Amino acid sequence: MSTLPNIVLIVLDTLREDYSTSLDSILVKEGFCKLPNCISPSPWTIPSHVSMLSGEYPSVHGTHETPVKKADEVRVLQRIKLLNYVLKKKGYRTYLFTSNPYVHPLFGFSPFDIVIERFLGNKKDILTISERAVIKDLRHSYGKVRTFVKLLKQGHFSILMKLPIHYLLHAFYTLYKISPFYAIDMGTRKLIRDISKVSLNPPFFLLVNIMEMHEPYLKDQNKDINLKNLRANFIPEMLNNIDLDSIRDEYLRRSKQLGEYISQLLGILKEKMLFDNSVIIITSDHGQLLGEYGKIGHGTFLYDELLKVPFFIKIPGWDCTINLEQNKWLSLTRVWDIVTTLVYFQNMNNIDIEKFIFGLYSDVVFSESFGIAQNISNIPEADKVRMEKHRIAIYHGPYKGIYNVDDNVLEFIKPYDPNAEITEDVKIMLIKDAKKFLKQAKLKSAIRKINIRKNF
Repeated sequence: MSTLPNIVLIVLDTLREDYSTSLDSILVKEGFCKLPNCISPSPWTIPSHVSMLSGEYPSVHGTHETPVKKADEVRVLQRIKLLNYVLKKKGYRTYLFTSNPYVHPLFGFSPFDIVIERFLGNKKDILTISERAVIKDLRHSYGKVRTFVKLLKQGHFSILMKLPIHYLLHAFYTLYKISPFYAIDMGTRKLIRDISKVSLNPPFFLLVNIMEMHEPYLKDQNKDINLKNLRANFIPEMLNNIDLDSIRDEYLRRSKQLGEYISQLLGILKEKMLFDNSVIIITSDHGQLLGEYGKIGHGTFLYDELLKVPFFIKIPGWDCTINLEQNKWLSLTRVWDIVTTLVYFQNMNNIDIEKFIFGLYSDVVFSESFGIAQNISNIPEADKVRMEKHRIAIYHGPYKGIYNVDDNVLEFIKPYDPNAEITEDVKIMLIKDAKKFLKQAKLKSAIRKINIRKNF
């Protein structure tokens, strides 16, 4: 029997820290420790996940939005070796269960031995995400008839066989959405059922992305309305037409529902006799704006509601007794350090866990935005110019600052301690933090590129 611990990483997509309290009592009873002051390195999915799985900030791993490259075009760079790759080399069996289309091999999250996808559970589709991607790429250049011919010439016979059923299901789903029987299902129940049916062979790495907290929140919140919501972040008067109270109520309801889903997942691990020897991390990739600052959704901005995320961890044989100092911060990039350290030592008795956890905290951590993450049309040009810039959020001790890299200016600063004063020295400190971060990121990125060339 392997002495290596199983690694389970559960990402509760879009869950902000201040809505995670319903999980506290459930997870504490299961032996989890909640680590405070956790900051996501990005306000949206792909860069945040890559940071967790690579241990690097977006400026280093390079997987992020730009003024010309938006979410659908962002891919994990080949030079970046993710945690699943490293663990696979170590002899781990790797599993990905995802309800987020971005957390998928098509966007560079590979290799995994087994990949199970469940997207927006109400919508039945006979085509896989890979097959839909083939069709989407062809439709960018051709009409329906030419796309059909291209599929035939390229030998995509399986897709051609499925297409009639695909269109029938799509028509049925369109009618179902406007019926009184429609209810939003983010695919979580089916994802949990899938996990219960799969044989998890130790040692294993299990990555689960649960989209329960993600929009849409209301029955009529289709894709067009979601884009309208995002445009409202730049055209404030549009927010007046959005039912924010209902959205907040639904977000709160789902946050409470998560407790049931997490209990089911942990129950499955117990039934399979895998719970005790598993390091389990439960966190979020980013938060969500629910009308604060006149905005809704996530991405682009560096508000606390988007960057402060919950972080729960269970380590075999460790009772949560840690007493952290105030004004220390934990970056999600530390997921890499946690996993690689515990796997390296194998036997938990060889580690002073409390000292190890305390060492994960820093005086300063960062988060980054490189502009507007989504491809949103009709944004006022002035807002577009203003937002399409690289910004860094600096969390240092009792202070937070936002540094505009392109304009070389500290745009925002606030204290978390009411007794902390904002002095010129504090402003200089935050700017120095940002510039040091950029210098180190540039050096790390250059070293990675040199190493990848050597390997070839």
